[in-house]
Amino acid sequence: MIKQFAGALIWSADLNNLLPFYRDTLGLQVVMESPGYVMLGADSPAAPALGLGTHSEVSGRKTYDSAAESWPHATDEIGFADKMNRMPKVVVSTTLEAGSWHPTAVVKKDVAEAVTALKAQPGGNIYIYGSNTLVQSLMQQDLIDEYRLMIYPVVLGGGKRLFNDGIAPAQLKLVENKVFSSGLVALTYQPDRTA
Repeated sequence: MIKQFAGALIWSADLNNLLPFYRDTLGLQVVMESPGYVMLGADSPAAPALGLGTHSEVSGRKTYDSAAESWPHATDEIGFADKMNRMPKVVVSTTLEAGSWHPTAVVKKDVAEAVTALKAQPGGNIYIYGSNTLVQSLMQQDLIDEYRLMIYPVVLGGGKRLFNDGIAPAQLKLVENKVFSSGLVALTYQPDRTA
C-alpha cells in the first residue's frame, strides 16, 4: 500500500492500493459543467430538495433558455416542477427583451442592485441554478448567502469551475450534509463572514 502523508510516500508490501492522504489544505474546486457529461443520478431526491424552500429564481440567459424549454412540460411526484413554473423568475441578459417562461422579469444592468432588492423582499430564499457567469459576479460582490452543492462520485478532469481563479479566498461553514446510496453527496455551505 502506498500512502501519501505530508509529501512523504510510505510503502507497505502487503497491499497494492494507492491511497493519497492530504494533510495540507485542499480547496473545493467544484466543476459546474462538463461538455458531453451526462449526470449520473440526476433523478436523485437531492436535486429538487435543494430548491424547495425558495420563493424566486435568478439565472443567466443560457440557463434560463434551457430551463424555459424543459420546465413548462415537466411533472414530478413532489411538486417541484409546479413550484418552478409558478415561482417568479429573474433572468439577467443584455439581449433578451421578454421572457417566455412566466412569470419572468428581465434585468439588463445593475445586477447587484436588482439582486439586493430581491433579497430584501419577504418570502424565502432565492434559487440560482447553474448560471456560472452570474454566480461569479455575485460572489465578487459578496451577495451569495448559501451554496447548495451536489457532489457526484465522478472525476471530470475539466469544465467550468464554480470557484474560478480571481475569486477572493473565503471561509465556508458546513450547515447541512446528506449522503445518498448512489454516492452523491448534497452539501450546504454558508460564507463564514466572522472569519
